[in-house]
Amino acid sequence: MPTRRSLSPAAEKALGYWGVIELAAAAHANTADMWEWIRQAADELGLASPGVTVQGVSELRGRAGEIVRTAEQFAKLPDSKRVTQRYVAHPPWARTFVEQRALPKFAVRYQHTFIQNGNLQTEWRTSVFPGRLNHTAGRLRSDVELDATNLARKYATEHVGTANLQILVI
Repeated sequence: MPTRRSLSPAAEKALGYWGVIELAAAAHANTADMWEWIRQAADELGLASPGVTVQGVSELRGRAGEIVRTAEQFAKLPDSKRVTQRYVAHPPWARTFVEQRALPKFAVRYQHTFIQNGNLQTEWRTSVFPGRLNHTAGRLRSDVELDATNLARKYATEHVGTANLQILVI
């Protein structure tokens, strides 16, 4: 099976720090802070060093930055406007272009706020949609809200809302 969408071996190795790298991109952290967070994560794992290269981390930071940038642009898109590729990011785990063409689908990652046992909580969720992205911004936001509402109902929680939508090709 083909590898992920053209990640270098160095980036593949750095995927273990994806959460830290993604957090740094979302926080618009500088490079020094990001590397400090990576070193802290390695230390928490009992590692003497992170064991990854600047090139690998930089490649993943570019992907994380794309996710943040497209999400920020999508947030400003009026409901009546069509969602185009400008608002879609390519995460490191995206399938190859051949696989994407053979079985098109996309995901929307979002923060879901809900009430469980009287406590307000927010967690990241992902909704996967079959087919090609051919929606207006309003329709896509509505579809995500419906999916989040159904998820809350399934787990006997009260849906409050969604935020920070990230559209990802998968």
